[in-house]
Amino acid sequence: MPYTIHQLLPTLSPALLPFLSLSAASWKRQHPQWEYRQWTLQEVRELMWHEYPTLTRTASDGMLAIAARYFILCREGGLYADADVECARPFDDLMTEGRLCLAESPDTCGDGRLTDTLMLAGQQEHPFLRFVLDRMEQEPELLEKPGNTLLTLLYEEFEDKETVTLLPASAVMPCTEDEMELYRRGKLAEDEMRQRTEGARSLCYYRLDRRPPARPVGSEKTEIAYVSTTAGGVGGAFQAGLRIHLGLRSIGLHSTMLVLQSGLPAEENRRYGIRPVRRTAGQPCGYGAAMQPLKAYPHYDIGSHGFDPAEVGVSLAEDIEALNPRLVILHGVNGGLASIETLGRIRRKVVWRLPDCWAFTGGCYYPGGCTRYLTGCGRCPKLGSDDPHDLSHRVWKRKAEVWQKLDMTVVVPTLWMKRMAAKSPLLAGRETVVIPNGLDLSLYRPADRRLARRALRLPQDRKIILFGAINAFDPRKGFAYLVEALRQLSGRHKDEYGLAVFGMGGHDLGLDIPVHFLGYLHDPYLLRLAYAAADVMAVPSLEEAFGQTVSEAMACGTPVVSFLETGPESIVRHLHSGYLARYKDSADLAQGIEWILADDGRTATLARNARRQAVELYDMRIVARQYESLYHRLTGR
Repeated sequence: MPYTIHQLLPTLSPALLPFLSLSAASWKRQHPQWEYRQWTLQEVRELMWHEYPTLTRTASDGMLAIAARYFILCREGGLYADADVECARPFDDLMTEGRLCLAESPDTCGDGRLTDTLMLAGQQEHPFLRFVLDRMEQEPELLEKPGNTLLTLLYEEFEDKETVTLLPASAVMPCTEDEMELYRRGKLAEDEMRQRTEGARSLCYYRLDRRPPARPVGSEKTEIAYVSTTAGGVGGAFQAGLRIHLGLRSIGLHSTMLVLQSGLPAEENRRYGIRPVRRTAGQPCGYGAAMQPLKAYPHYDIGSHGFDPAEVGVSLAEDIEALNPRLVILHGVNGGLASIETLGRIRRKVVWRLPDCWAFTGGCYYPGGCTRYLTGCGRCPKLGSDDPHDLSHRVWKRKAEVWQKLDMTVVVPTLWMKRMAAKSPLLAGRETVVIPNGLDLSLYRPADRRLARRALRLPQDRKIILFGAINAFDPRKGFAYLVEALRQLSGRHKDEYGLAVFGMGGHDLGLDIPVHFLGYLHDPYLLRLAYAAADVMAVPSLEEAFGQTVSEAMACGTPVVSFLETGPESIVRHLHSGYLARYKDSADLAQGIEWILADDGRTATLARNARRQAVELYDMRIVARQYESLYHRLTGR
């Protein structure tokens, strides 16, 4: 009997539509007797409303798209396939009465195969499909889990597994996403790909946009104005800001991001609610204008990006009022976005999410051991000044006056930052909430280590220690402590260890172990491969509000060694997902690296723990829910 092939019409960049048309045509070609139907999300939403009102009402478009496939197949029967999957051979013989076919994912995590959502086939009203939908109706928050993780979890709970057939990944999705990406980049040969895909029924191209669903700008009232100098610019702090904004939108909050400049294409700005602030002709703003007062201090290193007096900027308060938000979230506001006085003119409830220490110092992003910010600054070592009334003191005094005008709650990403903020008189009496930075776990996830090393030209026969930062030479990043630790280790491990570094060019580090310089990894995909290629990530930062490289590495299944008494101590669980060494203690740092790498079984356990911890704590939707709770509490909505 003829069945129906179902596909959900995705909302994507027009550039992908020709590719998706070819994908759809392959299913029609391989099943000429079958019907073919493309569904819109709105059609599914209207049909689901009557049976699953709670799920339909609470789920975002992205979450509903996951539930839609189960509903379509349960209601209609037949075969559901994601739009980026090409059909190579027919599926007719799998349509067995009373059974449901699910696909397995390639094992990229070394932790068993996950049931995938890209293809479902079976009879209508199959009990597993109804079980999945009922569970989603009862617990809509389940949809915040990645689709394949959710399906695997529910499959394990389902009792009548005899009615379900699991198709091996080699038959349905024989290549991992990394293999497909490296093939597109010319790093996997044509004959190698042909060998991998021989005999497969389908092939997933992994070309769909993995970012949260777009919401047209201005389509609904802005609830949150998220303010940051840039959207996803250079540096972990700005990347964190963009992730929080996108996370808020992914759970249904209408966040609009106000930026001085965006590092994203205009189309992405439109789709993701990112708006450049208005600039008045002749109005001084931007990094160059912000740095002008520092020229009076010849001993200050402007290239260090370590101080901002915040004397210039745009009329930010006017842009915020034009949006009429219920809440303002301030993120990184330096680099000539807004002056201190402009921030004081914001007449909305404010959450200041501190990416660094600037809000409670006399202008420096990190005090570097100086404690003058506790008593009003002056004689600033960063400025090279002996004047008690220098620029740092004047900035501190301006903040002390202006911050009093703000209806402000402080958010910090770690307990270390909370302790630092609590010491400063500038934030005295402010409620301070700890909410960690979030990650897109569909991007930062484990990859096949051999494949990653092959792509980055790293040796397969060594244990790789990874270090990296946007500016690896910044003393705050602690690279000197890592080099000293490796000097202590390289004698007895010179034939076993290797160091990989991103964020700097080639240098002679005086080590007996080979050093591989990966350059500046601005491509998130290559950065993820670097994490996945390593056996351990070293993050010996001396001052760090959070430590993006820590959570990113852990999400990719790589344990981390770091110092106590700074931000990463809130992320790394000692002897569980990594090792926390004594502060500025190179010998203990060396011991931590050696302990992680000494036992392959231990390393694998730490890697699994690290990934699990990232999934449980740092998924950007989980983080966004914490901001959502704060939003409702502060606005009473």
